[in-house]
Amino acid sequence: NTIAIKDNLLYTLFHNKGQSDIVVFELSTFNKIQTYSKVGIKCHNICFHNNGFLFLESEEGYLSYFNENTKTVERIFCFDFLNKKVFLKGLLVVNNCAFIGVNEWGSREFRSKYDSSMACYDMRNGRLLWMQKIITNGIINSITYLKGHNYVENTFDMNKFTSPGINCNFIENKSSSSETIVHLGFIPVS
Repeated sequence: NTIAIKDNLLYTLFHNKGQSDIVVFELSTFNKIQTYSKVGIKCHNICFHNNGFLFLESEEGYLSYFNENTKTVERIFCFDFLNKKVFLKGLLVVNNCAFIGVNEWGSREFRSKYDSSMACYDMRNGRLLWMQKIITNGIINSITYLKGHNYVENTFDMNKFTSPGINCNFIENKSSSSETIVHLGFIPVS
């Protein structure tokens, strides 16, 4: 369900409706280089960080980290403090801040009727900085930079993150036959 590219390698994450695997291919030949089996449960998203990558264990509510050197998984943060089950999807890391889509848990039909939240987790200090409800009428599907990577200011000073903003995309009008991708727009962040 997710692909990411680093150092001429293509990382592919397989949801598998249970234990998830990540398979790494050489980008120009598509030869399989590495398989990381059972990294988490029903995972989404890959964001490279330090010596590995971050990902979401969507139905378990975890932001997790896989260290490629030690081949170990660390569950960094869990949204269980909300006292309700959530479905995580959409992950972006900028300046040691992880932006996470926090969606209502339930069937696809159920999730499409509720608004979602965006959370910002400080990787450096290990704390949730903020969580904001957004009018989406559905799940957040992906979070990306506005106008590309170079648009985000690369400053992190005194625990204050500065950026012109981020994009948030979500899926609206979900049905078994088609999906409509809707651009939510600019979210100013400071």
